[in-house]
Amino acid sequence: VRRLCPHCKQPTEVESSNIIDYLPAEYSSKTITLYKPHGCEECNHIGYKGRIGIYEIVPLNKHMRQLIHDNASENELEEEARKISDSIVDSAGKLLLAGDISLKEALRVIKEH
Repeated sequence: VRRLCPHCKQPTEVESSNIIDYLPAEYSSKTITLYKPHGCEECNHIGYKGRIGIYEIVPLNKHMRQLIHDNASENELEEEARKISDSIVDSAGKLLLAGDISLKEALRVIKEH
């Protein structure tokens, strides 16, 4: 996704209840600061500069390998994956809270999953 320009991104206050599905639990009852694009000379007045990946990487630990070996169901594999790694939604939420991406960019990825 597009990375917000660090030189001109603008803060905006958002009630976490409006975007609770995309945030880690510890942010569930807070007003949070997100960032939106603005535009400057550094980013050619676009508001974005460069790109950043939103990843879901599931390590194959011993238990996960055993589940695969035992032909576990998709639900069982998904449950184990959530225990040991972040989902796409979690990863997007972390980048959003860090001010690296805009809500618009996060939602673009999240809506696909």
